[in-house]
Amino acid sequence: MSQLDDYFQAYATPTLQHWFGVKVTLQRGPRQTTDVTATWLRPPDEIDPEGMPLKITHRVYRIAVSAYVIGSTGTEPKRDDLIKETIGGNECSFAVLPNDRLPAFELDGDGLHWIIRTKRI
Repeated sequence: MSQLDDYFQAYATPTLQHWFGVKVTLQRGPRQTTDVTATWLRPPDEIDPEGMPLKITHRVYRIAVSAYVIGSTGTEPKRDDLIKETIGGNECSFAVLPNDRLPAFELDGDGLHWIIRTKRI
């Protein structure tokens, strides 16, 4: 890869995925659904003052209510559901968990999307 390709992979790709979405796998116990589109953001404490990402330990996903299907059943998120995403070529698992101040999941203002708080496991 050229230096430009490396730079694009390091900086542009995560930004594009943030806005346009990534494919994730939803899992509850042995049941799972692949190829679900989710947008995400990192909590502010995972970005240093220079704007460079630090180690990813949390993600907040936004997934359409109609897309939150596990197995063949439409459902709402549950604590400890897993959201799996490939980051930098590695499969990473994030468990649905509340943070210190906010619940593990809630409906967005439009009522059409789940806002799901997770922690990497």
